[in-house]
Amino acid sequence: MQEDLFNWYVIQTKAGDEEKIKEKVDKLKIENLKTFLPKRKLLLRKKGKFFYALKALYPGYFFVNFKFEPSIVKKLKKIQGLIKILSNKNGIPKQVPPNEMSLIFSLTNENEIILPSEAFFVNDKIKIISGPLLGLEGQITAVDKRKKRVKVKLPFFNSFKEVYLSYELVEKI
Repeated sequence: MQEDLFNWYVIQTKAGDEEKIKEKVDKLKIENLKTFLPKRKLLLRKKGKFFYALKALYPGYFFVNFKFEPSIVKKLKKIQGLIKILSNKNGIPKQVPPNEMSLIFSLTNENEIILPSEAFFVNDKIKIISGPLLGLEGQITAVDKRKKRVKVKLPFFNSFKEVYLSYELVEKI
């Protein structure tokens, strides 16, 4: 995301309504106001089938960047479905520290989406992308999520051998 001219603030909505309220804020067409709703792409399982879904990184919240003016805050608070702008004890919107916004931006791509890390499953076909076994292809027989490694069955001299490999050494094919 580009360099911001103003401060970032947090808007609270009902969980699940973030996108709808964000669109309402965007429709106000307030000069130099930007909205940002970071989402994560999740691999979910339903009825035995795996699929990807986009979910808000912070359910019930999204970010707005604008020059703080009471008139803008008043316009925002009139939006139906907007619960509140996170504020201090005096009711003044509290800004998100720039280093925290930078961290969130570094995790997202241009579409405000945080992509999932690679997930490996038993029976996945893989290719070794680094190390002395570079280029060999095999099949995953076990996954150790805690140690972040997979047990792979590889062809060796007309038979198969199983070896443990770190996630970083393999990619799905």
